[in-house]
Amino acid sequence: MEPYKRVNAQTIYYKKKKIKGRIVAILHLSLRDRGLSLIIPQSRALKKGEIHEIIFTNEKKAPGEVVQDVSYIGFFEVLEGGIAIVGDTIRINNKDMAILIGFNETHMPNHQNIVFFTENPHTGKEYNLEIDDIIEI
Repeated sequence: MEPYKRVNAQTIYYKKKKIKGRIVAILHLSLRDRGLSLIIPQSRALKKGEIHEIIFTNEKKAPGEVVQDVSYIGFFEVLEGGIAIVGDTIRINNKDMAILIGFNETHMPNHQNIVFFTENPHTGKEYNLEIDDIIEI
């Protein structure tokens, strides 16, 4: 059993810097019954230069669970790396958008799916995102 499954990652990290990035691709797709399995670890290192995918859901899920309904936001390039943990907020263009609920490694090592909860998810196109929009986690 994963020893950190019973620990709240938000209580482990005393201080950490924000991850900064910019949108490099905008998506326009929502799926039901996606079956996106969230890995058990609650934190992931995101390194400068990596590209990862942002996914929103309205399901209040946790690491180790499966997300069915998803809206795809887009891909971002990490400009300033750091540690992303469950419970972090994603900001896009200085607006709080959603709360990180977990990670999916289906497409690794190409990119990681980073999954966020929001009450009313939309796609990146529906949010009117643009290439080079700034994100922070």
